[in-house]
Amino acid sequence: IGVTNGAYATPDRQFVLKPGYNPDTGIYNKMLDTVVLPDTVSTFDVLLALKTIWAPFSDYMWTNAVSRSGALAALFTAVLRPAMATSPGFFFDAAMQNSGKSKAMDAVCAILHGSRIRRSPFITGTDQNAEYGKHMAALQQEGVSYWAIDNVVSKFESPTLAAMIFGEGISIRGLGKNTLISGASRILVCATGNNASLGDDLARRFISCRIDAKTENPGEIPHSFDPQTRALATREEIIRSVLIVLKAFWSAGIEESPDNSDMPCWGSLVRDPIKWIADRKLGERAGIGELTDPKKALASYSQAPSDEKIGLQQFLLGCDGLFTCSEMFTASELLRAYNTQPAKNDSQRLAAHALLRDGLDSLTRGMKAFEVVDAKDSAKAAAIGKVFTAVVGRVRDGIRLKFVKTDLKGKHWCIENLKTETLKLVASA
Repeated sequence: IGVTNGAYATPDRQFVLKPGYNPDTGIYNKMLDTVVLPDTVSTFDVLLALKTIWAPFSDYMWTNAVSRSGALAALFTAVLRPAMATSPGFFFDAAMQNSGKSKAMDAVCAILHGSRIRRSPFITGTDQNAEYGKHMAALQQEGVSYWAIDNVVSKFESPTLAAMIFGEGISIRGLGKNTLISGASRILVCATGNNASLGDDLARRFISCRIDAKTENPGEIPHSFDPQTRALATREEIIRSVLIVLKAFWSAGIEESPDNSDMPCWGSLVRDPIKWIADRKLGERAGIGELTDPKKALASYSQAPSDEKIGLQQFLLGCDGLFTCSEMFTASELLRAYNTQPAKNDSQRLAAHALLRDGLDSLTRGMKAFEVVDAKDSAKAAAIGKVFTAVVGRVRDGIRLKFVKTDLKGKHWCIENLKTETLKLVASA
């Protein structure tokens, strides 16, 4: 049984407005009073509701419409998280310290939790996944509905956290026990950082909300309220306002977006209503500003490509320029190409060789065989083989590495041009 303390709505377009247990959702609601919504919702009602929802963030300056839409999505998600099997996390980022990112996170988590929240420190090092697993178990045992990770440093990667965000349930060993704690993982995950980045897995699971205070000293900007305090003071009004906006959206008869399959509940309850608000330019009219599809705020769309992705792209383009389409090569043969400088008058092969070297240097970074000056070629070829295994099948710029066969010379690989294959299929059809 899940527990919450506020009204919410479900993906099948039902409002849960009364306290007590709801058998359809399996959630017990601890709120005291029944929430009443208007029979019909006008555009004026929607504009007032949006002003109320946005009030905790009204002093913030967001980088652009994408980040602003991500921030609005965070407020919607805080209200509707109890009914969503899965939901993205929210990453509040800024270039400067004292930009208010932690306070923004506090406000979002407080709307869901119903009282002032406690932040959790960012954990680094080899014990990170184990520690996060313990923290998840503690959250489940205590019935806490949020996880506020403060001050992410450098690059944030966590398989444990990634699995929880997109998993409808979790099974974790209890603290100090040999038994598993299992249940729905309807926890809202938020994090903050200064110019931090997310690893590829988390980038697909976090909405990025970037703050731009446009000053050298953001802490000196005067503010008339604390976001968390305002969020808690107006929490009931914010919850009711989100439901009013949802009612107006449902009454408009808008079909669900076809590309919500990765996060269907969040897509129907949060993304689609905000897209509707953006299309009608209600954000501008409510004083929020320009809005857009909040899915564009996923960090995988908004942040710069990782070094690994750039290295893979360079590696594949280099191989594609040095080997003909479907020409097979082994790790040893690629190492030979890596070590052999093309003729000075062959500009195309020179460019491809430079890409191959840069890409392979990036992908083998940290491998002893490529960092020891007098390492044997056999050790380097073995390192390249590990790279092949790690990147096989991953597509960049329409090309990918493909495994072909194994014989006495070893494993044979080739570069597959998917664009060419598509053209061949179209031509044969």
